Parts: sequence; C-alpha cells; structure tokens
Amino acid sequence: MIRDLEVLPLRNGASAQKISVKPETPVATEISNEKNVCRITFSPNIVQQAKISTSGMLGDFLVRYDVQRDMGIGDIQNVVFVIDTSASMLGKKIRQTKDALFTILKDLRPEDHFNFISFSSKVKVWQPGRLVPVTPLTVRDAKKFIFTLVPSGGETFRTWSYTNTGLCLDRT
Repeated sequence: MIRDLEVLPLRNGASAQKISVKPETPVATEISNEKNVCRITFSPNIVQQAKISTSGMLGDFLVRYDVQRDMGIGDIQNVVFVIDTSASMLGKKIRQTKDALFTILKDLRPEDHFNFISFSSKVKVWQPGRLVPVTPLTVRDAKKFIFTLVPSGGETFRTWSYTNTGLCLDRT
C-alpha cells in the first residue's frame, strides 16, 4: 500500500533547492491515491505553462512517497553465509560481496545465529563446527573476518558444500 504521497514543486535540474517540510504541489496537478494504485496527472494549460517557464523546459517533476511495511520481526534465522573467494571474485565482485555482508550483519537480530564459510582452493570456516549467536562482540569479529577475505586460487565446490551441510545440520 502506498502512503505519504507528495508531488513536490517543480525545480530546475541545475538548482539545488531545498524542499520545504510542507511543499506546495505544482499548479494543474491532480493526485488520485487508492489502496494499491496512485495516479498523478500534470496538465497545465497554456497560461499556466507560461507562468512556470518561458523556455518550455520545466525541469524536474518529483514525487515523494513511502509504502506500508510489515513490521513483523519474523522467525529466528540460522544462516551460513557461503562466500566465493576464488580469483574470479577479484575487484568489484568481492567489494560488492563485502558491502552486502556488512549490510546483512546490521539486519541480524540477537535471537539469530550465523557463520561464514569462504572457499577458493581452500575452505575457511569463521567459527568451525557451530552457528554463532548475534552479539555486539560476534558482529565485530565477523566484520574482521569479512575484511580478511581476499580472492585467490580456484574453486573447491565439493569441499565447501560438505562443510556447509555439516554446519546446517548441527542447528536443525
């Protein structure tokens, strides 16, 4: 469901105007906001267009909105992150992977448990044989582990697959 729908004042893309707390909707703008559909129509007449801009270039038409979110906390998560650290992950791929892992760590809750397995020509398990509860200390240590991930060597799919299965079975 869409909520908090606002059509912001027209602005020239080159200007860095601040948007006020209660912005005025541009003239000749109609907003229809139903449960799952919003329709915004901007149709100024010739006189209104001339007042907005003499060159015919209007700039940016901005819409600000939010959606209704389910705030349920969900079930306890037991997660094993399996990370490819083979040479194929050099550069942008490993940076994106690390960024994603840092973001995911922020979203884990105290009742969750997690671990990391990295694999290339060797398999590295962060906390061997167990899933770790989420605490400030374990999250700090996990971040250190993520920082140490460096792509090298080839892939050893069979070995990491076996290691991963063992960790998952310990918590079921």
